[in-house]
Amino acid sequence: MRFLKLTNPQKCKPKRNHVNRAYPKTSREFTFGKVNLFKGINGVGKTSVFEGIELMLCGKSSRNVNQNNPNGCLEAVFNGVAKAELYQGTNQAIYQSRDRKWYSSTYIRGNTLYNSFNRFNYFNADAAHSFASSKTDGDVMDALYSIVLGPDFGYIQERCTKMIERIRPEYNRLKDSIDTASSETIADKKLVGAYIEPESVKYIRDKIKHEVEKISFRQPDLDISTGQTQIEDLNNQVGIALQNLSERNFQYDSQVDFNSELQKFNEKKQNFDSLLENVKRLGRDNTVMLNAQKELERKLVLLEKSMDYLTDVRYLELDGLATKLKEQRYIKNRTDFVSSLVKDIDLERFKSPTQIEELVLAEKNLLETLKRDSLTLRESISKELEKMGRVDGLIKELKAKGAEYLHAAPLATECPLCSTNFERDLLEQRINKLLGSEQLEVNKFQEDNIKLSKWADDQTALEQRIATFEKIKNAYQSFYGLDAPLGSMNEILIKIEDVIIRAEGLNRELERLNGIEEFGMIASKSESEVSSIKSSISEVFAGELEFKIGELELFKTKFLAFEKDLADKRNELEKNISVRFNIGLEIKLLLGLPTEASIDAKGAEQKLEIEKNNLDLYAGYMEKINILVELDEIGYFGEVDHLIPWQIDHLINWRPVAENASRSDSKLVNKSYNYS
Repeated sequence: MRFLKLTNPQKCKPKRNHVNRAYPKTSREFTFGKVNLFKGINGVGKTSVFEGIELMLCGKSSRNVNQNNPNGCLEAVFNGVAKAELYQGTNQAIYQSRDRKWYSSTYIRGNTLYNSFNRFNYFNADAAHSFASSKTDGDVMDALYSIVLGPDFGYIQERCTKMIERIRPEYNRLKDSIDTASSETIADKKLVGAYIEPESVKYIRDKIKHEVEKISFRQPDLDISTGQTQIEDLNNQVGIALQNLSERNFQYDSQVDFNSELQKFNEKKQNFDSLLENVKRLGRDNTVMLNAQKELERKLVLLEKSMDYLTDVRYLELDGLATKLKEQRYIKNRTDFVSSLVKDIDLERFKSPTQIEELVLAEKNLLETLKRDSLTLRESISKELEKMGRVDGLIKELKAKGAEYLHAAPLATECPLCSTNFERDLLEQRINKLLGSEQLEVNKFQEDNIKLSKWADDQTALEQRIATFEKIKNAYQSFYGLDAPLGSMNEILIKIEDVIIRAEGLNRELERLNGIEEFGMIASKSESEVSSIKSSISEVFAGELEFKIGELELFKTKFLAFEKDLADKRNELEKNISVRFNIGLEIKLLLGLPTEASIDAKGAEQKLEIEKNNLDLYAGYMEKINILVELDEIGYFGEVDHLIPWQIDHLINWRPVAENASRSDSKLVNKSYNYS
């Protein structure tokens, strides 16, 4: 740490202040070097600085563990870091990480870094004082140990001293026992050195030497006197190998027997492989014939279904019927829509070599002109009426309407004003009398109104004609498409008439297709099945047969030929099965199995594999014995098997020969042992 700043030291002050502990009231800064000396009387804050360092590093102070200091009350600049770091007492992960990195302490909750820090970093201040005031070398050493090893040194030293005092009696007892045993060992060595071998032991040793030579171990220079452990180890190895041979009840006891059995097995294996290969070949042939038989049966079923459909042409028309019906119904709907649009139109009246768009444009232009003229005339009449008084104008208008009424309804007898019935002549007189001297002016109004009425009728006629053109255009485009080119009116009408004429043929075709659909349902024939048969015929026979009317006889001929091929395949399959059965009997006899036994090729191979494993196992044991013992091909393992246990037993009994010897006048007395 290069720099420490107490930004708010009063917040770091514990609730219960220690005696002689001073805390600055304002911010304080401390810059450190490699070695730092803090000097001052009690209460100036030396310990507070150390506690601030501990608090910044550990998050807690060992003197005030339960004190929760606010974040930011300290800040420090650490070595190798340029930026100041603020105190974060609530972030326990920081201090857990430091404890794990610095002192290898791991825990999940809390923060106990201050324990490790004080144990390994702060030295004992009391020990430092003792060091300064020590008079003797012992006091100096104790003080230095306390400074270097920490405040726990005295406690640990005391515990170790007490532990040594507790184990010292047991240590002394064990040391005395070891010294006694060492003295007895020296005495026993002297006794063994003075030992005189008895005749019986010599006889046993010579006997064992003779048997070792008789067994003919391959290891040279075996000495019964010095190589007892080697001989015993070789005996054990040979004995284990012979025991494995005897436990497995092998039927051969010599190399000759084994070689003979191995030759027989190889011949059996050769015959077995040949027979098994024939069985496998016949099995493959059987699979091929079964597949051919299944293929013929599948073709026969397909031909039988095909011939059933070929008996009536309506069955064949089921192929694609749903699509045809959908198309016909779609075309009929479009045709019906065209017919509904033009059913009230006399097409002959509208025939013209002119383009339909030009006709529509001309009619629209004429309609616009007529509307414009009508508007001008109506405005003119309105202006004239405005010139007259309101009452005068109304009377004139009534007169004009009366004259217009007589003209428009030449047979009317009812007055348009009072609804009274008069004779026609009398009604005309009354209206003409009403007109009076203003007849000329009334005639002018009458003519204008008649003209407006006529123009209104002309507008209606033009609008109806334009609407008819649009209907014809919509009918044409609804059937031929919006992107179909628009030709002359004559061309469009011809195509519409053609659509209407074709509607009758569409209805007949739709009725026919519906009849085929109903016929198929009654006969339990379906479109999907006929499509499947057609596809299968094309796939299986590849152009050899065609699924269509007139091919029934060819299908029958093919069916009969396949029936004959199927019968031949079944006969071949029966012969194949018979040959496989006979070869299977040969394999059972070869393996020594009863003929009624059930076994497959895998089971037969496993049985032969067991025999081979037994031979390999025997060869392995024999190889181990040959490594240890020299045996000729006609030598029997039984002879070695008889000698090995005897030799092991005597080697074991020969070792403790001197255990019961007694001592007299420092001379060893010979004692004989009976070996049978």
